[in-house]
Amino acid sequence: MAYCAVTDIQLYAKATYDTTTRPTKAAVEAMITNNEGRINAKLAEQGITPPTSGYGFTELKLTNIYCTLADVCRANHTESETVQHYQKLCDDGLQKIKDNPGLFDNSKIGSVSGSTKEEPIYEWGEVQW
Repeated sequence: MAYCAVTDIQLYAKATYDTTTRPTKAAVEAMITNNEGRINAKLAEQGITPPTSGYGFTELKLTNIYCTLADVCRANHTESETVQHYQKLCDDGLQKIKDNPGLFDNSKIGSVSGSTKEEPIYEWGEVQW
C-alpha cells in the first residue's frame, strides 16, 4: 500500500504532472515508489510491518511526501535551499522510525475495548479530588 499518491505531491508542490511536464507523472510515481521502498526498509530494520492506518501511517505518508518533493525539486533543478528543506524533513522522518519505532508498530498498540471500568468525564480544567 502506497503512503502517498501523485495527487498529494501535486497539492504540496502546487503543480500538475502529466506526460509533458518535468518530471512527468510517471517519474513522480516512480519517485513515490522508490521512497516507499526506502521507508519500508527502515521499518524492516526495526522489525516493523508497515502500518496501513493510524498515526504511524500518517507520519510515513508525510515522510514519503517530503522525500518525493526533494526528488521533484532535484528533477526541476530547483534552488538548493528548497531541496535541502525537503531533504531535511525527509531525513527527520526516516530518523523518527529508528528513534521511535513504537509509533509505527501497529502490533504494539493496545486496545481498551471490552473494558468494563467506567471512567469519569471531566470538563476542561476540572480535576478529580
